[in-house]
Amino acid sequence: MGRYLFLAIVLIVIAVALVDVAAQLKGSFKLENLSSIFKFQAPSVQNNGTPSVSIGKNTTTSGASYISRNSAPTSKPVAPVAPAPQPPAGFTVADLSPFYGKIRIGTVYVSSYGTNQVSLTASYGGSPIDVTGWKIKSNRGEILIPQAVADFNPYGFGLDGDIVLGSGGRLDIYSSVSPISKNLEINECMGYLNNTYQFTPRLQCSSVNMYDRSEISAFSGACQNYIMSLGNCSVPTPDKLNSFSNEPACQSFLQRFNYAGCYNLNRSSSDFFTGRWIVWMPGIWSFDQSHDRVLLLDQNGLLVDERVY
Repeated sequence: MGRYLFLAIVLIVIAVALVDVAAQLKGSFKLENLSSIFKFQAPSVQNNGTPSVSIGKNTTTSGASYISRNSAPTSKPVAPVAPAPQPPAGFTVADLSPFYGKIRIGTVYVSSYGTNQVSLTASYGGSPIDVTGWKIKSNRGEILIPQAVADFNPYGFGLDGDIVLGSGGRLDIYSSVSPISKNLEINECMGYLNNTYQFTPRLQCSSVNMYDRSEISAFSGACQNYIMSLGNCSVPTPDKLNSFSNEPACQSFLQRFNYAGCYNLNRSSSDFFTGRWIVWMPGIWSFDQSHDRVLLLDQNGLLVDERVY
């Protein structure tokens, strides 16, 4: 009996203590205290101008790292880094031209009895590059790239200017002599000059439009047949011209089949200029016929390309 009474007294004491604790908590713990802990405040601006966000009373995070739960994080795409150029043996990165790899040495042909040739080719998609004043240097000598005539008109008014290689452009340098004493950019009509001058090598002959069928439809059948038989870059022979003396209109029309006629008809075409240049540099070249190291150097003496053969 006494044991049960003791347990009852202990339980009553514990209950009274719990009631007292609850009363104390009720007085000190309020809901607004709980809400202030999780209350988000508006972003403020720090002294350095960086926005910040406060969480609770004492925690601040930089606005640069705060991301709203309703917006996805964004990031700028990273541009690919081009690999550093690897200079050839004997050169450092500081020796490389800004045009390194943009102009390549192509053909290097050295003959003991024929025409020597060195070719340069520009890469596709690049900006135009002025190569006049650059050097092509071998182990025993060098060639200085000169100027040339970009627009060789049939009336002798072509002026020398710098050689500029555009996208995919090409420069061929030959050890032979220019029969017109000029270096040239090749156009679609240049092949007609082979009928008047002895070029080595012969100039490229392109397929160009020299007439429309409606222009010759009123001529005699013999005249039309002859006009249509003329191949690219072909000019009428004096005997053929005389054979149409009784047909002045046909004879006059045949006079257009030469460089001047082709130039006047096609000069305004968008593809008239081919982007290929030819330079003639007669004399003894210093390139070794068997093996050599050929360097292309820009106007500042920096390396553009190397060719070993």
